[in-house]
This record gives sequence, structure tokens and C-alpha cells, in this order.
Amino acid sequence: MKYSRYLIAYFILSAFALSVGFAQEDVLRPHGKKGTTEGEDWSYKRNPFIIGVESGLNINLFSQTMVWDPNFPHGTVWNGLSSASGLSPHFGVLVDVPINKTYSVQLRVAYDMKSYGTTTNGTDYDFNGFSHEMNLGVDVSSAYITLTPLLRINATDKLFFTIGPTFHFLAGDIETTWSPNSSDGTQLNDFPFWFRNNWFQTGQVTGTAVEKEIDVDQNGNVSLVQKTTRVGLEGGVGYKIPLSKSIFLVPQGRFQLMLTPVTEDTHWRDINNMSSIVETSSQKILNTIQLALALWFEI
Repeated sequence: MKYSRYLIAYFILSAFALSVGFAQEDVLRPHGKKGTTEGEDWSYKRNPFIIGVESGLNINLFSQTMVWDPNFPHGTVWNGLSSASGLSPHFGVLVDVPINKTYSVQLRVAYDMKSYGTTTNGTDYDFNGFSHEMNLGVDVSSAYITLTPLLRINATDKLFFTIGPTFHFLAGDIETTWSPNSSDGTQLNDFPFWFRNNWFQTGQVTGTAVEKEIDVDQNGNVSLVQKTTRVGLEGGVGYKIPLSKSIFLVPQGRFQLMLTPVTEDTHWRDINNMSSIVETSSQKILNTIQLALALWFEI
């Protein structure tokens, strides 16, 4: 995968950090020492304000439904564009304000990259109706500034759960890179597809396309309009590993269920006779599994 190095680096860092954390915990609580009571344990004596920094890995999951006109020979090479996945990094800072020993309110701000893609193969048709066997690689990349207010629920003094909304603000263009290849050297024809800033036309697809804000033209042809703000729900679980009385290593796993699509649903038409070609629906949803490793500082 394009971002597999991020995954490898993340798990190496996690393994090292966990080993350091548990070694530190053994120093604080040597074997054979009885566990402290709630009244004796320093972590129960107050509900401290927390600030933190974190980084981690996104596992991005894209899906859409493509409904083609049965009379239009779109070619099977396009069928693989209904789903995609990929890895990308994210970086953030947070503040955590306690309500009591069980609940606190947390706010996280992050720079969140979203990259995903797919490879597919099949038949493509040129504008003369001739078929060509084609391989196609597609990679989509974008970045968001995310704002995520959460309720943190402490199951124990170390294990906790989080839940709340997440708001994603697009920080730049959505770029799509097309890598078509055929045995006879034919390029991919410009049939409707992901993130493209024009409607059906004679031409060929290769290289990188940048999606812009374009709406419906006077003839009813619909182009993709990027969503500059997306809203979703996030739930997660984390574990506090004490490195000292005021510093914690915190691995977390989260899932972001997005309610807003990446772009508008579309209905593409042939500009020569205005016949329908394809509709893309199911809101082009991009959900994310997030792995994160944070340092929390109690103040």
C-alpha cells in the first residue's frame, strides 16, 4: 500500500512506547507491593486538567454506489471504483477538562490527511465502440482540519471511552491521480468517474485531476461539488499508562462514522444526446478507523 510505511512505523513506535511505559509502571509499583486504596492513590486525590499531543494512523474506507445505464457500454474496468481504502497520518493537540472522577470533556484539534485508492482491471470502450483490456489505479488525497469535542468516560483510573461529534474542514483541494495502463497502449477514455471537474466529453484520462467547486450547468449536466465541511460521529477507547505522576502515554483506537459525503451525489449525461450514463449515490461516504498514540500532561 502507498502508506504502509506509516503503519509499520506506528506499530514499532507503539511497541517501544508500551515497553517503556510498563517498565516505568513497575518502578512506581514494584512487584510484591499491595495495590493502593482509593484514598492512598495519588490519581484519586484530584481531577486534574490535561493537555496532550498525539499522532497516529488513519485507515480510510471509501464507498459509493454506481448505477449505470444498461444501454451504455461503460466497460467493466469502472466497476472497481465503488470502494477504496488507504492509510494516512494525522496529528493533533487536545485539552481535557474534568467534570468529576468519572466524566470529563475533551476537545481535540487535528491536521488530518485522508488518502485512499484502488486498483481494478477489465474492459474499457473507446469512442468508436472498440473494447480494450485495461488496468486502472486510482489514488485520492485530501487534508482536513478537524475539530472533535468529546465526552470521556472513565471505566477505571486507566481505561476510558470517548464519544462525540467530529467536524472536518477541507484544507485544500481533493486530488485524484489516475494510472491507466493497457496491453495495446490505449489510454483510458473519459467516462464519468470520481472527483473530476468537468462533465462527460471526448478526451482521455491520465495524470492528476484537481477537484474544484463546480455546480450544475444550464443544460442539466452535473459535476462533482466537493464538501468543504463534513460532520460525523466518533467513538473510541483508550488506556492511560503512567510514565510519572503527571505524564501518561495513551494509546487509543477510534472509529469515525461520517454523516456528510465527500462530494455531492451526481447524475452524469452524454452531452451529445443528453442521455443518462451513470448516477453515483450512497453519498460517497468516507469513514475512518483511527489509531493514535498520545502524551498527556496533567496540570
